[in-house]
Amino acid sequence: MNCMRTLLTLVCFLFLLTALHAADERYTATGMSFFEPGREVVAREKALFEAKRALLEKAIGTQITSSTEVRDFMTVRDQIMSRSSGYLKNVKILKEEKNDYGAIEITIEAGVEIPKLLDDSKKLTRLVSMQRNPKVAVRISPNVKPNDRIAAEKAAGRITAKLQNSGFTVIKVAESEGTPSLLLDVGIEAQSSSSTFQDITLSVNEVSLTTSIHRPDDGKVLATAANVQTVPGDNRLMALDKGSVKCVDAVWRDLSAKLTQAWENEIFGQRGITLRIASLPDHASAKKVAEILKADVPGVAAASLIKYNKGKGTYSVSYKGWPDFFINEITMSYFQDKYFRCKVTKTSGDTINLKYLK
Repeated sequence: MNCMRTLLTLVCFLFLLTALHAADERYTATGMSFFEPGREVVAREKALFEAKRALLEKAIGTQITSSTEVRDFMTVRDQIMSRSSGYLKNVKILKEEKNDYGAIEITIEAGVEIPKLLDDSKKLTRLVSMQRNPKVAVRISPNVKPNDRIAAEKAAGRITAKLQNSGFTVIKVAESEGTPSLLLDVGIEAQSSSSTFQDITLSVNEVSLTTSIHRPDDGKVLATAANVQTVPGDNRLMALDKGSVKCVDAVWRDLSAKLTQAWENEIFGQRGITLRIASLPDHASAKKVAEILKADVPGVAAASLIKYNKGKGTYSVSYKGWPDFFINEITMSYFQDKYFRCKVTKTSGDTINLKYLK
């Protein structure tokens, strides 16, 4: 029994050592910067900065590339490198000297917080992937009449095939891949009329296709595209089927252009974000949050506290980019360790609700 306890204790101790080592792996790297007489201090700071970047690059090379699937490695790498100091701890200068070429060389050793590095890289990878490959959900508009639904489903299927052939990822709203980037509603309607000329009755069917591109969360319509085709014939169903195909083919160029533009606007466009934060400790902390957002969140042009009451702050944020990128920035490990911790409680379009944790 005692042997079993001793063995169990030893296993737990070894596991703890392994976990501690993985959480703070140490690396060494050297940085160099040339200098002019009288500017040694500036050169030293640059050499130290380059050493930190080189050290983190080693961690990225041995950890990210081997532990995660990074399709857009260079983009993720650059994003991580821009925040290098956020992942280093216990930085120790091993050697500092001026070489014969007029440069300062600094060799450092530091711990790299691997779990935080990997967690942030996964978040960035997900967003970069979504940026390059938006997920579109195609659905039948709720306004489609029962008699027109079969034709609408065929039109939606034809649009889906064209989207896939153009490189879009098409998902169902309820699928496990998650929330779509854009939601595309497809509606179709047919109106029939007849006229008599010299005892000959002519039947004409006017088939109209309407598509609308929405945000999936708040339902805001980002763009619309429509087309109308005239199909002769007495058989309404056959005319509706033929007309829907013609409408899809005719509207596709306009629709695909508007889909691409809508997604580019979502990703890169300037927008106003309403940010609500609960559990703020005091008014001073609430004001400090606005200062932090403006100073250290990429894409934020302006941020101001517009209302504070009983621990709840409402902010107006001018942001260039997708709200998910903003959320990603303020929930990354480097940011929360440097400024404040928070968690997302609800999002809807350009409105984000957070809970302040620290």
